[in-house]
Amino acid sequence: MKFGYTTGSCATAAAKAAAIGLLQGVIPDEIEINTPAGITLRLKITDKQLSDSSAGCAVQKDAGDDPDVTHGCKVHARIERIFGEAIEIDGGEGVGRVTKPGLQVPIGHAAINPVPRRMIEHAVRAVIGKKKRSKGCNFCA
Repeated sequence: MKFGYTTGSCATAAAKAAAIGLLQGVIPDEIEINTPAGITLRLKITDKQLSDSSAGCAVQKDAGDDPDVTHGCKVHARIERIFGEAIEIDGGEGVGRVTKPGLQVPIGHAAINPVPRRMIEHAVRAVIGKKKRSKGCNFCA
């Protein structure tokens, strides 16, 4: 069976690449992330957009042999500077909103589950580091 990678891994890689781009002025062509299962992924970055205050890019999802309707879709991330130490994660186009109780995400929030949310925050925090914490980053998938 051919293994692929999750939407959360794609979002994490795109967010990390965008954060690097915003801080260093160049969005990388590939990015490496570690999954919660301890697997290191190296993913190709596409659709790069960079300005003084924001950066965005995408990763094309490969679901492997899993019959996933998101196979081949591009998962985009956009990072922008905000003040403070917080990293705000929100969903953009194509990301649903929680409308009923029962999920681990509060009603009204983007339907980004806790594990991918932690992956994204950890990856972005690793890029911005303690030195850059006064300029947090806002993520929109």
